[in-house]
Amino acid sequence: MSEPEPVYIWRSGLRHWESRGEGFVALPDGRFIGPRPPSAPVELIDADIYSGATMLKLARALRAAGYPAISFAGSPACGNALPPVVTPLPVLPPRAPLIAVCGLPGSGKSALAHGLADSLGGRYLKWARFVSAPGQYGEQAAQREAEDPLVFARQARSEIAREDATPVILDGVKSAEALTFLAFTTRRPLISIWADVSEELRQRTLRWRDDPDDRQDAQRTALFAERWQALRAMSIPVKLDSPDHSAALEALAWHGLHLPLGAGNSLLDKRAAVRIAMHNARKLGAAHPPDFPAELVKHTSYSDKYGLDGLVARRVNVVASAFRLLDDLIDEHTERRFRRKNGSAEVVPALWLTASPWMAVYWASVMLAWAGRICPDPYYAEMITRVERATLIELEADLQGRPLTADEYQQTLDKEIAFREWIARLANLDPARLRDDAIRAQLKNDALSSGIERQRLGQNFTQEELWKHS
Repeated sequence: MSEPEPVYIWRSGLRHWESRGEGFVALPDGRFIGPRPPSAPVELIDADIYSGATMLKLARALRAAGYPAISFAGSPACGNALPPVVTPLPVLPPRAPLIAVCGLPGSGKSALAHGLADSLGGRYLKWARFVSAPGQYGEQAAQREAEDPLVFARQARSEIAREDATPVILDGVKSAEALTFLAFTTRRPLISIWADVSEELRQRTLRWRDDPDDRQDAQRTALFAERWQALRAMSIPVKLDSPDHSAALEALAWHGLHLPLGAGNSLLDKRAAVRIAMHNARKLGAAHPPDFPAELVKHTSYSDKYGLDGLVARRVNVVASAFRLLDDLIDEHTERRFRRKNGSAEVVPALWLTASPWMAVYWASVMLAWAGRICPDPYYAEMITRVERATLIELEADLQGRPLTADEYQQTLDKEIAFREWIARLANLDPARLRDDAIRAQLKNDALSSGIERQRLGQNFTQEELWKHS
């Protein structure tokens, strides 16, 4: 007689998929999830056998369907488990977690997934890479999964199974069955996160990114509503426009995963915040610049100082204000004081505290994207890259719990220099003069700094040394 083909009972049998070889998934009513039903003798595999009732029910269904010999394998959890003859299965150690980030299109799930991968040292995998022939808004792929819920999950399994010690962050899966299958068959503990934002914010994001499939958002939402509901029910809800993500943080900590530079109590690492905003700033392909609340534009000192007007002044003010949203988050400022041309001052609470860290990054991203698209220039992307590089040098020192070296401090000055040199190019001003202005302004700021900014400079970084290193 030929070797029996393994048949895994849905969910609890799946964890032995890898050690026993390819096989088929069976539901208790005798139906199979797979490309074809087995034709040889079968071996029913269940990881946790208490009464054996599920195995015996499935065995009856298979015998009634005409299958030949049926044997049993599993791990009896009590002494009198039935059936009596069970081939024992080995205990398989778990691997690093599978973190699935799910949510509606435009909810921020991809940005969150990328941020978690960066922060946790994980491997980012986009579900779409395993999905073939999706159709205009996923309808063809949805039909294929309706016929075989694991059609794409089987393609993803080997990719997710490798690298035991590295967490995998899976972005955009749309099937609870596929996600359960992947967690069990790759032996990865599952942390499923449902990313959510207000519907108004989601629709704003869809208009901003202007993807072709977003034009059928209503049809797509109706098509996947039931599947998304199943995923939402099995996931930890995370409202990105809320400041408290403690439940998800606790789930990560349970598996020894912590955000090294967490922003508040959110699922956002400060380095990820910078990368997300700067990535969006460099995406200049959309036809229409995104919109944002006018009241977020508070920083007008550069346009006042250099006599800027018109669109140049507006772009500079928007970029400066966006950078301040990020600076407040990175340095944990609780408020920002803006000085006006007439000598008055306005104190504004930090957005990352009044709204959420995610919303501070979201609006900074939108504002930087607007400034790049409203009037493209050849210097904008270079400026953004230089500011990002200098900021990440600061955060790397924060991560290591040490002050900046003299060489690193010199490099971080480029954050202010790059911005002012960009202004000089836009307004036909002297770049050397604005560069000197940038250094003086940064030195003054650092000499008066406190909190995280002061710690970054160290106890012996005096104002005299700051001037020397400039």
